[in-house]
Amino acid sequence: MADLELYGPAAHYYEAAFGWDNVEEAQRIAALSGCEQGRVLEPMCGPARLLRGFAAIGFEVVGVDLSPEMLELAAASITTPAEWISADVRDFSLDSGCDLAVCPVNSVAHLTEPDDLVRHLSAVSRNLYSGASYWVQADLSEPRGPGERWAWEIEVDGQPAEFAFSSSTTETDGVEEWTYEVIGTDGDGFRESFPARIWTFDQWRQIIDASAFTHESSFDNDVLERLIVDESLHDVQLTWHQLVKR
Repeated sequence: MADLELYGPAAHYYEAAFGWDNVEEAQRIAALSGCEQGRVLEPMCGPARLLRGFAAIGFEVVGVDLSPEMLELAAASITTPAEWISADVRDFSLDSGCDLAVCPVNSVAHLTEPDDLVRHLSAVSRNLYSGASYWVQADLSEPRGPGERWAWEIEVDGQPAEFAFSSSTTETDGVEEWTYEVIGTDGDGFRESFPARIWTFDQWRQIIDASAFTHESSFDNDVLERLIVDESLHDVQLTWHQLVKR
């Protein structure tokens, strides 16, 4: 897993780019999980963007991340009962179990080796109660073509800026090079590249089937449309996958 400035000293850029409101998203995930209350775990929680939505609807939240800067942002954003743990998401243990877990915006792509994902799923499963759902938002696709780029407007320290994400294929096994850029109106900015993995449906399904989880269902980015769980997921970006602990 890469040690990134964007997740450390430059964490405020990440917060500015991904800090949108998500209460309705949290409500839909909780309802589809049959979970009205309890503890929600987010590994690789960053500034706790999604956990804020769960905290707002009455859940106790638990965030796990290696970045002290991210955990500081997370703790400052939630005043309801919360627990923040600095740990490797491939090997962590909580004092008590959780009723639900979430991992949004392709964060699992940082687990670039199959063994990384296997260990991560094992760590999450041992901290969830039986029957609990782990919602993972991740692209399942063939390797992307080089040069694809997405950008949106953000505000950093009260000033307008552009946040951009681009990818290029660097390996044949699904490992790509991703680049984050922040471009200010004054020309100042931030740029960082790192490896990330996009799993094909077959690769993903093989690892899930060998884990403590069942791939129960998949939904679109807004958690509104239920999708068919097969190779057709390759055509959908930022798909939510509901994994249920056996």
